[in-house]
This record gives sequence, structure tokens and C-alpha cells, in this order.
Amino acid sequence: MSALVAGCSCLTCALRRNGRRIVRKVVVGLLAGVLVLGGLAGSVAVIDRSFSERAIWFDNLLRLAALADREYDTLDVKWSMVEPQTWPDLYQLVKEIVYQIDEEGATTQLIMPTSVGFVDYGPGRRSAVAGTYDPSYGIIVLNERFLTPSWGEQSWFSTLVHELVHAQGYFVGSSATLESQTEIVATEVVAAMANLDYPGARADLLSGLRGDALAVAYYIARFNGGPIHTTNTDNQNLTVSFRGGDSGMMARWQSVRQALLTPTELARSDKRVRWWEERPWEYAEVLGKYAVTTLTMELDASCGTGVMPEPFSQYPLIEGGMQLIWNPKTDAWEMQSGAYWGDAVQLPFLAMDDLRYVLHNELGYC
Repeated sequence: MSALVAGCSCLTCALRRNGRRIVRKVVVGLLAGVLVLGGLAGSVAVIDRSFSERAIWFDNLLRLAALADREYDTLDVKWSMVEPQTWPDLYQLVKEIVYQIDEEGATTQLIMPTSVGFVDYGPGRRSAVAGTYDPSYGIIVLNERFLTPSWGEQSWFSTLVHELVHAQGYFVGSSATLESQTEIVATEVVAAMANLDYPGARADLLSGLRGDALAVAYYIARFNGGPIHTTNTDNQNLTVSFRGGDSGMMARWQSVRQALLTPTELARSDKRVRWWEERPWEYAEVLGKYAVTTLTMELDASCGTGVMPEPFSQYPLIEGGMQLIWNPKTDAWEMQSGAYWGDAVQLPFLAMDDLRYVLHNELGYC
């Protein structure tokens, strides 16, 4: 819920104009960092939040984690049992996801990636990046650790959905803005596919809700952070503290994790937390971008009006072909196969009806 080369580690999105908009070597994606329950950066800011607001959100997040976990434990079908085993099966899944993005009214055009594959991201990034999308070439790459015992039975379904949302032109604005908007759309798409009983989607959604709820609760307890009610965080300073956090909240968070997670899940989660705790500043940024903003706004909308309070934006794809593209390795412009993207357009306000259905009708959270 849990992505240019959006490994949703959303590295820099440097879009430059040359007549029409030319996307160079940009990569946006999804970090595997917030994996407080497995694992999923901008500038960390700290928004002044009253303790009472933080305490209310903290309590509700632990309740959401427990509700999602209870429902998750009743499922017989997990993603590892139904994930595509052949390239034709994977291609069919990609089409189904893109069609669902369109059905949710989240895109003005259907854009298929040129390829989808798995790769070793190398030292450092292999433990942090879940997937990336390159808008210059239309390539989606997921972390090959999804296919190894390293990440256990962690699903790559929602990561693929995230990158396919990026592929529709979702890389407008700051890194924090574009990643938050992409992840919110991806969550609603996964919820829709869960409601349509797509194999493995419900397990992925519930696991993601549980993980994100625990991640945001950790952010509140450990970094004294608070909910973020907008994706427009370009000039916003998130307020965080690195002085140890709230010991009482941390104790409750740890107790809930121990009650909800299996010993294997808990050991993996603790391993991820220790890895990120060695990078606290980056961890706070990643949590703020990929979990705090997204889950705050998802819950605000799903338990409120049912619609996102602000419109999202996308770049329309004009055409592909040979383009003059900047090559940072040679520090020069070169003719390469690439894509032209037009000026950003605002989309209709996103309805969160499918996530609302799950949270209200099935989990009883709202």
C-alpha cells in the first residue's frame, strides 16, 4: 500500500522542457522501506501536531492494524499461491491492472509499459527499493528479492500496481507529492480488485493496511510525527524528533506487533526496523512520503466524504520514438529511444469507494 524509475524510492524526477516536455533518465518508484511490517525520501519536516491529535490517531491506527490482521488471518488464498508463473500470465495481470486504473477514473489514457521484469538493485538499494518505473523508456523493474526467501512471502502485487500508476503519467510535482498521489491511487485500485475477488488482491490489501497502520503508528511514537492531510507537501516542513520518541507509545506499539504478527513475521519486521534505524533521517522521510501522507488521506476520505479532498495530476503521453535525451553518464544530449510527455493536467477528484467499502462494510473501522 502499502512506486521514471520509480522504485518507489522515488528518486529524483527531473523533468526538463525542450519545446515539448522531454523526460530524460528519470526514475520514480516504491521504497521497500516502510516495511515496519516487511519494509517501505524528500525533506523531513515536522508539522506541529497537538499531542491529543497524535494520540487519537495512534489509537485508531493500532485498532486498524488489529482489524486488518483479524480479517487477513481468515483468508485461505495468499499472493504467493496465485502469483503469475509465466510471462503471458504476467502480461494479462498488467492489462487487468491498467484497465482497473482506468475504471477508477484515475487516468485519461491507457499506457502499457514496454516491459516488466525483476532485477538486483545492488548494494544499499537492494534493501530499500521495491520497484521503479522509467518514463523515458516505459520500463518497470521490480526487486528480485521478491522472488527469494529474503523477503519471505511478501507480495509484489501492490508494488506492480504502484509502478503501473506511475506509468499513466503520475510524476507531477515534488517527489513527496507524486509518490503520495501514486500510492493513494494504487491503494484504491488494489481495493477495487479485492472487491472484485481478484486472486490474491484481498490478502495484499489487508496485509498492506496492517503494515501501513503499524508503520504510521511507529512514526508517531518514534519520531513524534503527526498525520499529514495533503499531498501538496512541496513547501511543507514535517516535524519529527530523533530523541527517542514517546516510550509509552513505543511500548504499546511493540505489544500490538507481538500480538498480531507470527514469530516469523515479527522477526522479519524487527530486522527491517533495525536496518532503517541505522538511517533514522531517511526512515522518517520515507515513512512520511509512502505511509503517513497516504494512509492519513485514505482514511480521511474513506471515513469521510468518500472522495479525495484535492485533485491529482498526470502528464499525458504524446508519443514515443527517437528523442533527444540527456545522458548523465556522458554529460551530453543524445538521440535515444524515449517518450514525449505533454503538460500536466488535473484529474477529477478520486473517489475512494472501494477502500471505503472494505473499511466500513467489512472491517467496521469507519
